[in-house]
Amino acid sequence: MEKRSTQQLREALDYAENIISTLREPLLVLDANLRVISANQSFYRLFSVAPEAIEGKLIYEMNNGQWNIPTLRELLAKILPENTSFDDFEVDIVFSGVGRRFLLLNARRIHDGEPAAEQVLLVIDDITERKRIEHDMASSELRYRRLFETAQDGILILNFKTSAITDVNPFLLKMLGYSKQDLVGKTLWEIGFFKDSAASHQAFQILQEKGYVRYEDLPLKTKDGQPMEVEFVSNVYSIDGEKVIQCNIRDITERKISEERISRLNESIKQHAAELELANSELETFSYTVSHDLQAPLRSMNGFSQALFEDYPDRLDDQGKEYLKFIQESSKRMTQMIEDILRLSRITRSELKKIKVNLSDLAESVAAELKMTDPERSVRFAITPGIHVKGDQRLLQIVLENLLGNAWKFTSKTKDPVIEFGASKNDDAKTIYFVRDNGVGFNETYADKLFLPFQRLHSPEYAGTGIGLASVQRVIKKHGGQVWAESKKGEGATFYFTLG
Repeated sequence: MEKRSTQQLREALDYAENIISTLREPLLVLDANLRVISANQSFYRLFSVAPEAIEGKLIYEMNNGQWNIPTLRELLAKILPENTSFDDFEVDIVFSGVGRRFLLLNARRIHDGEPAAEQVLLVIDDITERKRIEHDMASSELRYRRLFETAQDGILILNFKTSAITDVNPFLLKMLGYSKQDLVGKTLWEIGFFKDSAASHQAFQILQEKGYVRYEDLPLKTKDGQPMEVEFVSNVYSIDGEKVIQCNIRDITERKISEERISRLNESIKQHAAELELANSELETFSYTVSHDLQAPLRSMNGFSQALFEDYPDRLDDQGKEYLKFIQESSKRMTQMIEDILRLSRITRSELKKIKVNLSDLAESVAAELKMTDPERSVRFAITPGIHVKGDQRLLQIVLENLLGNAWKFTSKTKDPVIEFGASKNDDAKTIYFVRDNGVGFNETYADKLFLPFQRLHSPEYAGTGIGLASVQRVIKKHGGQVWAESKKGEGATFYFTLG
């Protein structure tokens, strides 16, 4: 009978050991001296050790002494003498070849039927992954809380079912002048800053149904009754399986004021554009009048003066002939001024048609035309080849005609005249174009008058109406550039210009 009982006990222990060996939790069986008797496969897999590396060793010697934890030794040492146990003792160990592990240890007294063979069962729960998830969640919650607390939009958190406010960030409290106690626990339609209670009910219902609601310009009031325009956006999302509502409230009062200002400005621009269009139309009418109605009398004056010369030569003394000559020259000069004014007007009103333009070729063409006007003159032109720009070719030709024409005119009394056209870079790597001559120059004190219509710095011996440089400036400004000049009287002049 006794032999049968022993056999049954042995079979029961074998059965228990087979169950233990298949458990997912790592297990250790220790003897009374806390030496390792055995471990299950989960233990060997988790800690990457073989049975021969731990069996027969004290638990404190395993894994190069990494289990030698004073509190654990104390707890294990009490189990057999004092018949105690412990649960959920947490340890944090960095194992060689395995890495950091967070473990929960549970220990119990066991025996195999022999009083002298008492043992300790140590069950290990690896909670490393759980710890990682908890850490990530805590970090995520901390990041969210920091964003929530520092956001420059007002934020309300609402209960999905009741619409009661559960949280509110500092920015919204500052924006509306409420305290946290004023808002938490109340619904949207119970607090004063939403003007329309019915609309708030409706918005909440839409939010529950669709999970999203947005208002571009919701009117609110601050605690002290000040009106405010806000952008209101609400979303529904889940936290730990529970739906919550987040409402973002952005103050757009200043933006609405700016939009209103812009709207008024646009209306003003439209009005000015209409006025400008009318003025341009009137200018065209004026130009037509000047071109036809004023030039016709001038032509008559010139024609009748010439007729007097031809038909009554014997009846006019020298003084009379001098007067008629003066009338003819004045009418011609007046006609030229009218044509220059019309040309300046056309430049102002013309639209830019930008293409790639070879300025060097244009300069060569203008220089050739100037030489044809006075073949007897010997002027050296130094034109840098290959200067290309993007601009209106017709208008840029006007620039070069006037600048090179002036240089031709004001070198008429210069020995060995030289006229240059070229380009250089300034300190900002911007291209600057120039026309330079060694003619009479001008007094820089009056340089600010150069580009004004009808302003001339030289005596009448140099022909002109004072419109040429004004035309140059108009063209350059239309291209987004600048024009200026440098000179010393008697030492020539240099005109510079840039193109936008």
